[in-house]
Amino acid sequence: EKRFDYNLFYPFFDEKILNKILSSETMHLAKKFFSMIYQSIPKFQQCPLLIITKPNLNNNEIENRIKIPATFHTDYPTEMSLHIPLVDLNENEIFTTYCQGSNRSYFVLPTTDYDQDYVKKFKQIKLTSNKGDGILLDTQGIHKAKIEKNSIRIMLFIKFSSEKNLLENIDYSSNSMKAKKSNFFKFDHEQTLQDMNGHKEKSYLNSNQLKIFNYFL
Repeated sequence: EKRFDYNLFYPFFDEKILNKILSSETMHLAKKFFSMIYQSIPKFQQCPLLIITKPNLNNNEIENRIKIPATFHTDYPTEMSLHIPLVDLNENEIFTTYCQGSNRSYFVLPTTDYDQDYVKKFKQIKLTSNKGDGILLDTQGIHKAKIEKNSIRIMLFIKFSSEKNLLENIDYSSNSMKAKKSNFFKFDHEQTLQDMNGHKEKSYLNSNQLKIFNYFL
């Protein structure tokens, strides 16, 4: 079986699913958080993605060149992530470890890596879950993926941010080529085009964010 030292991803659109997410209690909490903390409403920071993680390494084998976020870090300013796993994530599988309260620490900075000694001051929470559950996390807090070599994680991955910190004009060429060669996705040109137009018609994404589909067409 093929295993990878990077995440496989594919841009995602399903109007019914996305509408359900955007009208959910989880989204209500996200909006309340953004209103209180950032005086803003949450926007899609980038296109929603279907992500597959099937690593050929464990955490203790991972180096900086490996494109799986398996070391403690924080993400971009005003970013919040929603993970909806499509497989069960238990302690023997791949899951996210989160440092409780680190998102409220004055000394924790965005887009920064942290070592094991630093994170000892925080209680580490294992974000295990059943498939279909929603995991909403403030990625200004310190977190990492816990990797198991013989495991697989498949999830719908959505990033929210304030309007001033949207990710645009990202080069997805390398990742899209890897995804196409992986045999995990069936790349149907017409379906991908429909997905892109669906996002456009619903105004979920702006014109720059829609460019991700060009890599898969």
